[in-house]
Amino acid sequence: MADPIATGLVGVQMTITILTLGFTTQGSWIRFVGLVGMLCISYAQVPYIAHVNNPMARGFLANAPFVLVIFYIDKLLLNRWTFAAKGPTSAVGGLRPVQEGKSKQDVPRLVGAKGILHRLHFGLSLALQARYPATEWPVKNIPPFSRSRPAYIPNKVGYLRARIIRWIIYVLILDLAGLFNNSNNKDIPFASTNIPFLSRLANVSREEAAMRVILVMSFWFFQYIGIQVVYGFFAILGIVSGLSPVEAWPPMFGFIGDCYSIRQFWGCFYHQLLRRACGSIAHSITYTLFRLKRGGFVGRYLFILLTFAVSATFHACSDVSQGIPWGESGAIRFFCIQTLGIMVEDGVQAVLLIRGRQHREKGSEVFRRVVGYVLSKPSKKFVGTEMESLEAPRFDVWSQRVLILITVAGPFLLTWLFTSWRANRAVIIASKTAPGLKRPPTMSYSNPILGHLFQFMKDGHSLMSKASAYANPDTPTRIILPIFSNYVVSGPEAVVTYFKESKELSTTSRSLTIMVNAFGCPKSLVGAFQPQTQPRNSGTQQEENIEQLIHRAVKTGLSGAHLEALTARFQEFLVEQIATDPLFASSGSWTDLADLNEFVERRVFEAAVRSMFGTYMLSLNPTLAEDFWRFNKGIGTLFMGLPRWLSPTAYRKRDRMLRSIERWQRHAQEHRDIGKIGDLDWEPYYGSKFIRERQSLLTKRGIMDETARAAENFAFMWATNSNSVPAATWFIYEILHDAHLMSRVSTIFPPAALPSTKSNYSSPISVFDTPKLCANPLLQSLYAETLRLRVAVLVVREPARDNYSFRGWHIKKNEVLSISTRTEAMSKHIWSTGGSGDPHPLDTMWAERFLVDPRDPNSGPLRVPKNKPQPQHDTLAGIQEDGKNIDPVATRQRFSMDGLSASWIPYGGGTSLCPGRHFAKQEIITTAAILLSAYEMELVVPKGGKGPPQSDMRCFGFGTMPPDRAIPFRIRRRKV
Repeated sequence: MADPIATGLVGVQMTITILTLGFTTQGSWIRFVGLVGMLCISYAQVPYIAHVNNPMARGFLANAPFVLVIFYIDKLLLNRWTFAAKGPTSAVGGLRPVQEGKSKQDVPRLVGAKGILHRLHFGLSLALQARYPATEWPVKNIPPFSRSRPAYIPNKVGYLRARIIRWIIYVLILDLAGLFNNSNNKDIPFASTNIPFLSRLANVSREEAAMRVILVMSFWFFQYIGIQVVYGFFAILGIVSGLSPVEAWPPMFGFIGDCYSIRQFWGCFYHQLLRRACGSIAHSITYTLFRLKRGGFVGRYLFILLTFAVSATFHACSDVSQGIPWGESGAIRFFCIQTLGIMVEDGVQAVLLIRGRQHREKGSEVFRRVVGYVLSKPSKKFVGTEMESLEAPRFDVWSQRVLILITVAGPFLLTWLFTSWRANRAVIIASKTAPGLKRPPTMSYSNPILGHLFQFMKDGHSLMSKASAYANPDTPTRIILPIFSNYVVSGPEAVVTYFKESKELSTTSRSLTIMVNAFGCPKSLVGAFQPQTQPRNSGTQQEENIEQLIHRAVKTGLSGAHLEALTARFQEFLVEQIATDPLFASSGSWTDLADLNEFVERRVFEAAVRSMFGTYMLSLNPTLAEDFWRFNKGIGTLFMGLPRWLSPTAYRKRDRMLRSIERWQRHAQEHRDIGKIGDLDWEPYYGSKFIRERQSLLTKRGIMDETARAAENFAFMWATNSNSVPAATWFIYEILHDAHLMSRVSTIFPPAALPSTKSNYSSPISVFDTPKLCANPLLQSLYAETLRLRVAVLVVREPARDNYSFRGWHIKKNEVLSISTRTEAMSKHIWSTGGSGDPHPLDTMWAERFLVDPRDPNSGPLRVPKNKPQPQHDTLAGIQEDGKNIDPVATRQRFSMDGLSASWIPYGGGTSLCPGRHFAKQEIITTAAILLSAYEMELVVPKGGKGPPQSDMRCFGFGTMPPDRAIPFRIRRRKV
């Protein structure tokens, strides 16, 4: 029932068009009433289209109502064709109107004498025409009957014979295709979940890919056949009835070899049926309404854009009539983006000076066509958009420059537009999807190859903060990086969930990748570090996994009595370095040094390495400290997995460090039997006991390759130094930078000092009671604030199983979830910024941020404290200890981390919480105490008026960010 109704409504629209063309004048109000009728009929026809059984008929009837509306607007309202004039009477649509006063004999006639039959004949013949080949107003680039003889016109009999034979063959092909049509399976490859292709390329099977190729090629082929059938039917009808001559029905499509560019495809190859109609509407807006200059840069491309937009609108309406929702129709996006493609294409031609050359070599012309043909083909699709201004333009200098700019910026703009649309669409779809099935959006980006890489390298914190708030705080948002893309999660609730689900979220895959890229483990051997299930022994207890044993060895060696011994050795080695330092041996005069960070790095690194790895690590490799910090500057490119040819220097520095560690390994193995050392807590070859245990566990796992073992030791060395040492620099810098803080700290160190050690130069160098020193509230607050402000780690996890749901969001296996510790540390919703009278923004140092003062309601780290301090009277002033007054401010304040378990996370969380965090804290605080007790230091204002140092954002995501510039200072031995 739907087929005859839909067909009948199209017939009514054709009748309205014919009668209005033949029987109304150019300004008649009937023409506007007719347009209303055409629109109403198009709307009334929509419910019937989806019920048309034949797919070809359904496609034709879905397009026809809206095409006829565009034709009506073009012929009757814009160009205003009339029977009396035998042509257009208005220039609004872009055609040259019939000149007034022209004699009847001079006017090109489409039909014969006047009268009702003649008027009907005129209306019908004009309604059937879209390209006007037999008039003074033909559409440009209509293909000739013969390429070798452009003026050739076949005779009527020969043309009809050939046309009828081809038409019968085309119909038979369509009927044959209908026999193989499987309505149950035809939509499966293009179901809504399967429409994205490149974004889910890893999940596309070979069968699906082959099916998509076959279906797309079939669609093109049968679309071509279908258009030829419709066109051939009207051609035969028009010629047989005498309504139009043979020359009114030239070939539908041009020569396929001409479509070597987007402009050539639309302007020369594809059918020109809608070129005039869409172009007339665009012309009326561009040149009549806006009065832009014809041929100008803005006018030319606005005209093309509007032409495509008209076609896009009617195609979208056609999609809707066939049951495709407006939001899911890609017509608007596809057609309008063609304008950008043409602009980029013109820009390339301007850059290469292809157009305008009077003399071209044959080879360059062939190359131009081949490249253009390849580049233009991916955008081809069955569409009906044609435009008036598709001929090759001639550009002035200004236009060439603009086109060159568009050529450069076009791909980036195009990528941004597409990814923005995709992100918005993902959010909309997620709002309609059940929890556990909805997929997170991807944040828009402009670089089609590198994604968000440049933003990450320039200011990773801004990128991660933007991603965490891109949709809403509860929505993970994906960012694209070259090696791994990750979904950014943020907020206290999400962080708590993230660390609680340690069994569901694994660090293994990413850790193994870093072992290869950053620390040089051979790819063929990195699998040995993969967690493995150990077989059961003869008893009932299952053996522990080797990774658990390694983690336990590290945790044991960096806690309790072992931690106390390690910190004591670190202090001894640092004091030994100072005692032999020429700066300390000098007479006490000031010495200017270029960089505080470099001064701290070498001394602290060497003391830490000796206390952990023994003395031979440095004696065998005298430049190890310099090599390590040079390597650390390029750690970002290695973590990102950039290939060696893109970052050869970083790889050379990494390899140099590996060779140094291998040298130490060989020396220790040759001179010390690790099995006979016993229970010594430290010895010079292997260093600490837990380092020896790690070597034994690697042997137990079967990791005997020298480079693989060196990579594991290298990773541990990096983890224990790359974060704590720069943090120690910042800790000292903040004390030197703030005179009031310096005065307060100077009263804390002496009471915590242990009996002094005499150097070779008879100068006392203090070592400290570490537990007492690290229990001081002010030092703890300064330590916590230093890490809050300077540490930026990306904590990454991957689902250990498929179909994992993170707070209702479906995250696939091998996809990455990440948390930025700096994003959480800079949340204005969590952290206190002080009172209105004494503000302390989160991007600045506030040494007392973690101190709670019972008398100050604005104190403490939380913006809204869980237990708000109550005002109290000062009952502490005047209290004495050992006969000395205690600072009442320091006494009444207490250090607090309450409520920050999901916001202060520089060491990560969950089962992967950094086992070295206790040693790092003691190392940072004791380093400051020893150096500031042994030396007097003063910051020097750098030349050139540079401001204070900031965190080096190039190191964002990889730990503690060092200063972004040198910190000049002067130093001398402290006088006792």
